[in-house]
Amino acid sequence: MDITLDPAASTIGGTCLVTLENRTTEPLSAVGFRLYSSAITQESRILSVSDPLSSQSDAAFPAEQSVDGSVWTVSLGDSAIAPGATKVLSLEFVSHIPERDDRFGSHTTGQGIWFGLTFCYPQISLLRDGVWDTDPYYDDGETEVNEMSDYAVTLHAPAEYVVAASGHQTTEADGTTRIEAENIRELGMVCCNYFTVTTRTENGVTYHQYCPEGAGLETFCENMLENTIAAVNVYSEHFGPYIYDELDIVPAYFGSEGSGMEMPGLIMNGMPAKAGEGMPAAYFESAVTTVHETAHQWFYCAVGNDQYDEAWIDESFATYASETLYELEAPEALRNAIDLDGGGDGYYYGLIDSEDPYQDTISTLRALEGLSQAEWINLPVGEYGDDYDYYVMAYLVGPCMLYELQHEMGDEVFFEMMRDYYQTYGSRISTGACFVAKVLEYDGSEAVEDILLRYLDPARL
Repeated sequence: MDITLDPAASTIGGTCLVTLENRTTEPLSAVGFRLYSSAITQESRILSVSDPLSSQSDAAFPAEQSVDGSVWTVSLGDSAIAPGATKVLSLEFVSHIPERDDRFGSHTTGQGIWFGLTFCYPQISLLRDGVWDTDPYYDDGETEVNEMSDYAVTLHAPAEYVVAASGHQTTEADGTTRIEAENIRELGMVCCNYFTVTTRTENGVTYHQYCPEGAGLETFCENMLENTIAAVNVYSEHFGPYIYDELDIVPAYFGSEGSGMEMPGLIMNGMPAKAGEGMPAAYFESAVTTVHETAHQWFYCAVGNDQYDEAWIDESFATYASETLYELEAPEALRNAIDLDGGGDGYYYGLIDSEDPYQDTISTLRALEGLSQAEWINLPVGEYGDDYDYYVMAYLVGPCMLYELQHEMGDEVFFEMMRDYYQTYGSRISTGACFVAKVLEYDGSEAVEDILLRYLDPARL
């Protein structure tokens, strides 16, 4: 991919070369792509699709836009890809970057401009049972379901811009950044012209902590870094090793410390809403968000899933990991965040120092009953009554199921199962049925089955 960020025009675009391999038993006469930015801004488009290896001047293919604008179907006509064959397509695209505090958007301050470049380039859609994925873009969650791919990117930007990205990146004096990212589900990028970077390596993982200059957020960003490192250590012990050797931690303009976004090898965590205006930061809230997004490196980035049809497989797992497992471990970094907030008891949601953390969690679950009209945690996003129902079930109720399983199976068996699940489905796409089968492989008792049936609609497994 050879792309250019134009801050003045607020666009990013260029050429995306895609190598496709037909792993099906039928010829592929059409290929599905997703350009999620075109569901956000109408100016974002795939401009043309061609065969760069063809000597014919008319080796171009039509691209039809559908659903909410994010679905693009490229018709290959007589150039269908035979089973086992490969084909290279060249896609010219442009994405208009809106001014908004989001994972895809820009934010201007007195120091400069921050660009979140999630979803800005064409991605290959997922082909399942002969049908390309066409789930609509979901702004309050995720839609993507991707197999692993390798990315090689040349990003052109003004020399003063600092780039954070999935994989490994090097930036030359003229502002050209080369990104190499292998075995990732999608590529994340952030560009900002007033960031500084702190680098630390621990247990074979290199961490790059980005920090905005002039905003007085050095302690806030150090809190992010310390909790990220602690979380990687906790999750590596309980689930299995982190899949990559680098992790970028990037402050983002999301409106609060409680918002974040995960990408392979990169997490974005919300800055204080009044960053740079002397407002106090919520350090504990930021720490929990940070370790939630870090947990997604295990669940979605490594163990993949359909984030629209089975959002619980990554969101419930990430919330369980951050707000149950991580808090039960109570690492020093999390206690430091509490101290930075001024200390005290009972002012935060958590399990630290609880006399009976399991019962506290079950009491929380009982309090949640009735808040959502939905009965199950494994509904597709579009089948929840509204965004609130989705949030309650995927982020609040789902994690309780995992903690109930941990309590019933016992720590030793539960985490042995989780490590096996992670090893089995790392770099693959898991389903709810895959997880349930793994649980029952380790404990098929009636009590465990009862837990699963109270949370999961068996008709959807």
